[in-house]
This record gives sequence, structure tokens and C-alpha cells, in this order.
Amino acid sequence: MKKVLIAALMALGLSGCSINPEDQALIDSVVTALPNEVEGCSFVGNVDNATVRPSIEWARNELRLQAARLGANHVVETHLAVAPYRSFLWSERDFEFPGHASMINASQFYMSGRAYLCPEGKGVKVAPPRPLPPAEEH
Repeated sequence: MKKVLIAALMALGLSGCSINPEDQALIDSVVTALPNEVEGCSFVGNVDNATVRPSIEWARNELRLQAARLGANHVVETHLAVAPYRSFLWSERDFEFPGHASMINASQFYMSGRAYLCPEGKGVKVAPPRPLPPAEEH
């Protein structure tokens, strides 16, 4: 029974890892910027993780998603907290597959930031791609 409960909890936890295409499009519409890169942009609001996340990428994506939902196209990350996480519901010896134990006993990430709406011509400047050097003939 204990193993069934653990498997069910893990399935629920893993199902929250996928991002639907609409949210992914919103995430992709927001650029992470430095404070000096949002000069001339309008501050929209503060964003943060409602809870800690299992990876820095997940925490960063959540900031960008919240910024997009506020109508922003840039986010400046202001704080990052990393905390070790230990599960008190079960120990590593309860798992038949050791890889799952390391996933549950992983660090947790919390981020906060400031969301900005930058008009065209303001915000992060993307450098044009460098031309490739000519191919050497042999």
C-alpha cells in the first residue's frame, strides 16, 4: 500500500511539470533583462513564485509567465533563494528506484522580479548574428 501511495504522489507531482502551448508562448514572449536594459520602459508590477520550484528554469519560467500575464515583455530578476528540501514522508530506502529519491530530495528555488513593458526600440538589444568565416579550401 505504501508503494502505491508513493507512486500516486509522484505521478501527481510529475504531471505538473509540463507546460501547455499557450503558456509556453507567453513565457517565450518575455525576455529576461538587466536593470540598465529596461531604461525607458514602463514598470508593470512585481512577480514572484507563489511557492518554491524544483529547478531554477522552472522558477524563471514562472516569473516570465506572470510577467506576460501582466502585459509585460521584459522581467528583471531581483532575488533568488535556494533551499535544500527533504521529504519527511518517506526515506530513500522506501524507493525501489534510487533516481526517484534524488528527485524528491532536491533543492528548491524561489525567485522574484520586476516586470516591464518596453516599447519597440527599448529593452534588451539583440546583437545581429555574426557572419561565419569563409570556409577553408583544401
